[in-house]
Amino acid sequence: MRAVCATYPSGAQAFAYDAAGRQLAGWPVDLPLGSVYEWWLGGPRLVDGQLYLVITSYNPASARLVRVSADGWVRTGASLPGPGGDEVYADAAIAPDGTVYLMTYTYAADDYATEIAAADHEGLLPGWPVRVSGYASAPSLGPDGRIYVTVGHRSGSSSQVLAFARDGKAIPGWPAGLPVAAPPQWSGHGERPPAAPVVASDGSAYVVTEEAEYPPTDGTTAYALDESGNLRSGWPYRSSASLVWHGYVSPCATGGGLWRSDPVAGPDGSLHLLQLAPSAGIGGSIVAIGTDGVVKTGWPVVLRRAGAQFESVAVGPDGTAFALAIEPEEYLPDECGGKISLDSATILAISPSGTVLFRTTIVSP
Repeated sequence: MRAVCATYPSGAQAFAYDAAGRQLAGWPVDLPLGSVYEWWLGGPRLVDGQLYLVITSYNPASARLVRVSADGWVRTGASLPGPGGDEVYADAAIAPDGTVYLMTYTYAADDYATEIAAADHEGLLPGWPVRVSGYASAPSLGPDGRIYVTVGHRSGSSSQVLAFARDGKAIPGWPAGLPVAAPPQWSGHGERPPAAPVVASDGSAYVVTEEAEYPPTDGTTAYALDESGNLRSGWPYRSSASLVWHGYVSPCATGGGLWRSDPVAGPDGSLHLLQLAPSAGIGGSIVAIGTDGVVKTGWPVVLRRAGAQFESVAVGPDGTAFALAIEPEEYLPDECGGKISLDSATILAISPSGTVLFRTTIVSP
């Protein structure tokens, strides 16, 4: 296991443990963050036993790939310059083969622009960067080295899903247009990056949006695109339940926001959504929707405790869903006259048929 932890005011360390929980020799290691203008973005990811992550800088805009070997040897790749300017924001993803896909955003008076670069430890790969008109999401990784992004525009009335091959060329049939605004990834003020599409193992993609700004009140809509960029028959899927947004913003705070809990695709292409409770008397739920746009038999799985909700889910290669349930155990008064919830965290293993196989509480007040 590898873990990366930030240190204040500037810096980060990486830790490594074996299967028995023992720290590996040569660890922890200090990561090469040179100033308060630098932070890690993208990763950590294990590739052939090495820890990969991306370190970016916004003064000036640049990024570089950092690899840490199993014995704690840190190596830094070639620097990748960004487009420059004062308003640059970056996001990144690391593919299973160690390729880094880096997003840099620039803002103009009439719209956004996004530059997508692909690189390995030696530098920029042929065919990249690719420039996209609009504000693109973080990249989602698909089969055969494909990457997918959701793109929104300032008009807010429509969006697109773009797909690129390893060489930076657009996949035939893409982009795919959708008659809805790009869904936001977080609820705060200011520029909000779109949520990334959910990509299945066959190259199909899902875009999940809500019918209202946060806090959502009008339910959820999910669009399914096949591997050729066409809307699948039986879609969109619509539900009166809204998506889960997680995090904490103090009632005393004047800013901040919540992050959307990501939907996940299973190995059979089914879409798993985390949904808020329809009423105050019960908890939230997780639902699995088949590739035909119909809720699978045995789903949804509902938490019975009022105020409880699922906040994240990962689906294994056999279709078992491992979902994290956050449940309120006790309420304490806060400094603003409200209440702070002390929660427990429980992992539920759910079979493809919706049966809870086991549950393990990992955090309890």
